[in-house]
Amino acid sequence: MNGVLAATIGGLVALIFWGVSDWLATRNSKTHAGLEVNLAIHLPAAIILTIIFLISGQSIPGLNQILIIMLAAAFFTAGYILSIKALSIGQAGVVIPLINTYPLFVLLATFLFMGLTFSNLKSPHVNNSFWGSIAWYRKVKHP
Repeated sequence: MNGVLAATIGGLVALIFWGVSDWLATRNSKTHAGLEVNLAIHLPAAIILTIIFLISGQSIPGLNQILIIMLAAAFFTAGYILSIKALSIGQAGVVIPLINTYPLFVLLATFLFMGLTFSNLKSPHVNNSFWGSIAWYRKVKHP
């Protein structure tokens, strides 16, 4: 199979599962606690990824890598629980687009702490994403 085709199919499958996950989180956040919804959504994914890791024959990462993975997972879990809380009190059509601005914060952290530089080609796209998110928030918050 062509690599581009495989990546496209993988992206579409991920898109479908993320959409279903957001829908399930939105639906269940109204009746269940954020920790319960988070566990129900991420436990099956963790089991599947563990099985894939064990089947793939990859070596177990070193202690430093494990600690970095645990720290990243803790931040992701905290962010996801906050997202579920936002979904439980807000409208999904408003909350989900704002939640999906997280790549901007990842880019900012990478820029500040890891020395990422933006090329002339990338800078306008990052800038548009940032200001577009602010415009969306202002339009929703203050019509």
